Amino acid sequence: MAATFARGSVEMHLDFPRMREAGVRAQVFACFVLLERYPGEENERVHGLLAAVESMVKGAGAAFRVARVAGHLRSAFDGGPAAAVIGLDGVVHLPKGLDGVQDYPRIPEALRAAGLSKEKACHGNMLRIFAEGLPN
Repeated sequence: MAATFARGSVEMHLDFPRMREAGVRAQVFACFVLLERYPGEENERVHGLLAAVESMVKGAGAAFRVARVAGHLRSAFDGGPAAAVIGLDGVVHLPKGLDGVQDYPRIPEALRAAGLSKEKACHGNMLRIFAEGLPN
């Protein structure tokens, strides 16, 4: 999937060449964890989803990076590498013991904090919310 995302494919609803052609500077990747559907598989599910997105971003090269701090997102709109904003969805509270996922925003929590519902949030608002939620 990472190679297909990097080189482009009409079989995917999104790929990096089309993002660049359209001038997309930041893209939200919502990882649907759905813990209630996968009980007992939380660790594998969360880390598998995050690894898949990280791999796609890495495959696109230096022109694309995961927004780990707010500055990465701001830089994307100032001519820096495009930003991948990874959000965890389908989960409000992650189980304890999942290492390395605390820095990823929870989409429902971010929207609620801003007083928005998913239906009313546009990507511009979501990116602003995520930027405010990322460390500087």
